[in-house]
Amino acid sequence: MDERDEEGRLVGADRVAEEVELAAAPDELARGGLTDPVGDRGHGATSHTCDLGRYRRAAPVRKGPGPRTVAAVGHRNYLVEGVSTSGKTSVCHELRRRGHHAVNGDTDLAYVGDPLTGEPWTGEPTHWTHLWDVSAVRRLVADPAHPVTFLCGGSRNVAGFVDLLDGVFVLTVDEETLRRRLDERPADEFGADPEERALVERLHRTGEGVPDGIRIDATAPLAEVVDAILAHVPRDGRT
Repeated sequence: MDERDEEGRLVGADRVAEEVELAAAPDELARGGLTDPVGDRGHGATSHTCDLGRYRRAAPVRKGPGPRTVAAVGHRNYLVEGVSTSGKTSVCHELRRRGHHAVNGDTDLAYVGDPLTGEPWTGEPTHWTHLWDVSAVRRLVADPAHPVTFLCGGSRNVAGFVDLLDGVFVLTVDEETLRRRLDERPADEFGADPEERALVERLHRTGEGVPDGIRIDATAPLAEVVDAILAHVPRDGRT
């Protein structure tokens, strides 16, 4: 019989074996989704609440005669989202500077694809064809090498992977700040073109395409913005 502590977690050699199995089965871990101990939200959830600590990641691991579900220890994944100009890239750089594992999804995970099928897009790239590689996201989520991972950026297929994450932070700016930052954008960046700018301003008004999450005031100095994000994240990645 497995030896467990007061919280029902494996101890000693059994726990080590369990963690080795988790590390060796990243695809199973990625498919595990989220379990909510106080509600019905599971793998099919489409929104997140501010109570990040409620969620535990679960992965099916075969051990013995049949499958069972165990919790991955000390590994959490968060999305940093927001409209264009909200500062997602700057937050990513600052998180890295502080020693955190942060991935710029808009450069490291993005491709031009059909937002309905995920297949490569052969037409003119637009805001709506900016997708993230979901398989790559799953690999990052399943990677046990980092206690906490931040995925920074926006994608049109966020619904395809948001339920794999432990929480979402949404960077927000007021309309005046948005327009000032758009004015300051180089001509070759998204939002500088008049049509693109009009789209950004509309998306800012409607909130379209941005998942629910903890709202972070991104008009504050960058250090304070990152401090506000980290205040919601346990230091060791655990709840």
